Amino acid sequence: MSALLLLTATASAYTALGTEPFWNLAIDRRRLRLDRLGQRPVVLPRPRLRISADARRFTARGMTVDVVRARCSDGMSDRIFPDRVTVRWRGQVLRGCGGRPRERPGPQ
Repeated sequence: MSALLLLTATASAYTALGTEPFWNLAIDRRRLRLDRLGQRPVVLPRPRLRISADARRFTARGMTVDVVRARCSDGMSDRIFPDRVTVRWRGQVLRGCGGRPRERPGPQ
C-alpha cells in the first residue's frame, strides 16, 4: 500500500526507520513524528505531500522526508522494505527504509 493511500484511506501512519544512528518516523494526516535515540521527539503538525512518478516528498516546518519506491534492507534484520527514505532536519540527514516490511525468504 502506498504512502498516499495510507494517509488518505485509513488512520494508519506511514512508518520508516533507520540505523546508525537509530531513528524512526511516523506520518499521518495530522502530524509527523521523528524519534531519535537519546534525543527529544520532534513532532510537527500536518505535513504536506508532493507526489512524483515513483517518489513522495513530505514537508513540515523545515523537515523534508523523501520516500522513493526502491527495495531497501535495514541491514539489521531479515525484513525487506518497499521504500528508501531520507529525512533532512536541521542540517542532519538520516537514511533508512520505510513502508510495510516483509520477511526475507529463508534458505530452502
